[in-house]
Amino acid sequence: MTVYYTSNLIDLTNYYICPDQATIDQGKVAGYNGIFSIGTEADAQSILNICQQNWLNACVDRFSVNKDIDSDPVQTTWIPCDLNNEPQNTDQDYEIFNTIHGQYVLTTGLDNAKELLVQVKQNFLVFSGLGSVTTWSTWPPLPTKGLQTL
Repeated sequence: MTVYYTSNLIDLTNYYICPDQATIDQGKVAGYNGIFSIGTEADAQSILNICQQNWLNACVDRFSVNKDIDSDPVQTTWIPCDLNNEPQNTDQDYEIFNTIHGQYVLTTGLDNAKELLVQVKQNFLVFSGLGSVTTWSTWPPLPTKGLQTL
């Protein structure tokens, strides 16, 4: 038995992709809630990709790119830009905001800027728990809820 798990962080929906109906039934009896389906790792990866893109779209304001518009070697004037609208170049300075560390990272050239932005977004997905599909060989016990005495 292999269960693949991922979640949608926007609506907090859990997805469980199972090899058969018996595994789904075991998960429900164990107390798991969410959307269950019969599928493979490829199906789970497809669901993860959708959840990742939805999360990135919801958090689009956390990612910014600026470009230097000064001709001198000291970067003093930066303006926001969209890398998809930038002309191909190898000498333009860009700053990509690293959401996790809360600071800009300097890079030079459009291809380098695009690559860095992809990496920043991937790091954000990993930080958010959406870096990869979680694989279980058995249904892990759910945490118990109860009263705590001090």
